[in-house]
Amino acid sequence: MNDKSRSYNTKRNAIVNIISQFIILILNFATRKIFIVAFGENYLGISGLFSNILSVLSLAELGVGSAILYCLYKPVSEKDYAHINALINYYKKLYRVIGVIVAFVGIAVVPLLKFIVNIEADIGNITLYYLLYLANIVASYFLVYKTAILTADQKHYIIKASSIAMQIVQFIVLTIVALLVKDYTLYLALHIVFSVLTNVITSYIASRMYPFIKGKNQISDDEKKDIWKNIKALFSYQIGNVLINHTDNILISILVSTIVVGFYSNYSMVVMAVSTFVMLLFNSAQASIGNLAAKESEEQQYGVFKKMSLISFLVTSFSVVGFISLFQDFIEIMYTDYYLMDFKIVIICALNFYMVNILQPVYCYRSTVGLFKDTRMIMIYIAIINIVLSILLGIVWGLFGILIATFISRLLTNFWFEPLVLYKKYFKKSVKSYFKDQLIYSLLTLFMVLVMIGIGHLLSSLNIYLRFVLKILLCILIPSLVYIVSFRKNELFIQVIGKIKKTVLKKKLN
Repeated sequence: MNDKSRSYNTKRNAIVNIISQFIILILNFATRKIFIVAFGENYLGISGLFSNILSVLSLAELGVGSAILYCLYKPVSEKDYAHINALINYYKKLYRVIGVIVAFVGIAVVPLLKFIVNIEADIGNITLYYLLYLANIVASYFLVYKTAILTADQKHYIIKASSIAMQIVQFIVLTIVALLVKDYTLYLALHIVFSVLTNVITSYIASRMYPFIKGKNQISDDEKKDIWKNIKALFSYQIGNVLINHTDNILISILVSTIVVGFYSNYSMVVMAVSTFVMLLFNSAQASIGNLAAKESEEQQYGVFKKMSLISFLVTSFSVVGFISLFQDFIEIMYTDYYLMDFKIVIICALNFYMVNILQPVYCYRSTVGLFKDTRMIMIYIAIINIVLSILLGIVWGLFGILIATFISRLLTNFWFEPLVLYKKYFKKSVKSYFKDQLIYSLLTLFMVLVMIGIGHLLSSLNIYLRFVLKILLCILIPSLVYIVSFRKNELFIQVIGKIKKTVLKKKLN
């Protein structure tokens, strides 16, 4: 088991996750470019639509993974091998049931495809394409359960490293198939093969590192009841997450068109890639927080939370400035100006990104300290508001209406409610200081965005490549100056920068 310190494990996971995400980012952009060249906008729309449909089917997961992971933190820290094995075995049973459910529900959706797919061009057997997407998702449920122990033992970096290696091989093979064979069916079938291979490899690694997970231990009925209490609470989050984040493309396809799904997916892929980067940064610390919660005082945990909140602002605001300044030029350079959308789509993408990622420390603590039950209903409210507003505003404003509905639903609900619960129930402190910080953070972000929009107008007559490079440099320089001027006397900021410097210097010396 892992005997390294929490800070060491957090840093190692964070570094591997950052490097991995950067590689994934490059591979995803290259893959999309090749996909557009080989198959075109119609297949791009179908790809985005089917990915969303299958994300909705992930409702069947019920939050089982998070519930089991939460239960694993304590036995992993105590090296209770029999208990760990029992939990893994239960996880295995649950995920196999889930895989079967997803398969049956997914097949039941087939007759509805004619109402969801809104495309005029003949692009072949749409049902076959959908079933291949479905098979890819279903296969993962039968193999992934063993890797939970790697995450709980603060070794998530192993999963990322093996996944990256397989993705590089996959990219090479799929590029050849896309450009030379141009067979979309074969392209999707190979996706399934590589997904299965990735899960087989990580499962094998987990079995070799933790041979005791092959045992036959079983958890007690009382513990099953406790797990299901958490699953029921997490199911609300699962519903909310799916209906907020994974229904947009379906509504866009029905209310606007499937081709617009493809155009928008060029933007959403960038946002999702950066969001994943931010999420991985905080997930790297999640197991350490779980360990911290089991061993240290609430005051120490509160200090860590405050630092994480500042980090989330620095990362999130920096990303938002980049989105606003670089998005349109990036899309034009990567995919040509044919795929450009209105600038207001860029603005709402940035707003939605900010709304989600500024709360990452709150989500991280909610998952690790067991506040599932206290905040579960808020996700249902978000989902209901989001769906209703998406339909109403989508009919009036199209794509923009569907996207701004997500922002409004979050602003009215979990943006204020989840921090309130965390402070009241866990830290037992007033939440006023948190909201004061958030107000300052949002105003600073708005200031930086307005400055960059103004500079963008001044640079608009330049060659696009020169303009893009200059904007990148300014997107680094201006936020850095704003952070230093605004927080130069802030103790938390000084501590965070100090830790970063210490880590960088240590790496140079090594």
